[in-house]
Amino acid sequence: MGSQDGRNFRRYGAGYYPKPGRAPHSPSDRSYQAGYQAGYYAGFQVGYYGQTQAGGARQFYRGKSEGYRRGYAAGQRDRQQSWGYQPQPNPPSGISREYEAGYQVGYYEGFNEGYESR
Repeated sequence: MGSQDGRNFRRYGAGYYPKPGRAPHSPSDRSYQAGYQAGYYAGFQVGYYGQTQAGGARQFYRGKSEGYRRGYAAGQRDRQQSWGYQPQPNPPSGISREYEAGYQVGYYEGFNEGYESR
């Protein structure tokens, strides 16, 4: 789904704007939803830029690493403070689209891990 959307956005000049929404026919399990969003962002990245853009891939994985680190800490904090499962990925400003997509993927993965850890 994400890779097809990425190809369509590129083909029709709609810009780089991944919007995963909710997983179709998904259970209410929040880890499933977080996994769906992470997969969507990764698929959109591949669909939009293709497999061969190494520079974009490096930016994506740098963003993913930073997003994971911040998401993990936020997930642990939210669980400890009993704030509920409310991931809010706020990427830094002035970053590349690839970095932002990676950041969001990493943030959701990290938040889920941090929230579920004991």
